[in-house]
Amino acid sequence: MSIRVYKLDGAKGVQASVVGLLLIGVGAVIVAAGLALLIVVALAGAALGTGYILYRRLTGKSIPGLPGREASTRLDPALEVFATSAEEPDHADERTPRSLPRTGNDD
Repeated sequence: MSIRVYKLDGAKGVQASVVGLLLIGVGAVIVAAGLALLIVVALAGAALGTGYILYRRLTGKSIPGLPGREASTRLDPALEVFATSAEEPDHADERTPRSLPRTGNDD
């Protein structure tokens, strides 16, 4: 019975290790750059949003979606919906609720 044994020896093993470590390092740099870019975008958005809100507050304009001095929270009577006054027949004498189909065997 013969068993083959493979091993990395000498310069080839060291080269493979260096290449592997370099690939891991490049991946870590790419991930770190992506996270840094995401943080920069989030901070820029927060700064712009804060500036927009501050500008609107200083000029006295209302801020959409936020309660303020001129926020329109009043109800518009033109948008009210009223129930129709249609008379419905009295179904108090039926044994089957209106939501269930009638089969004709209710007697």
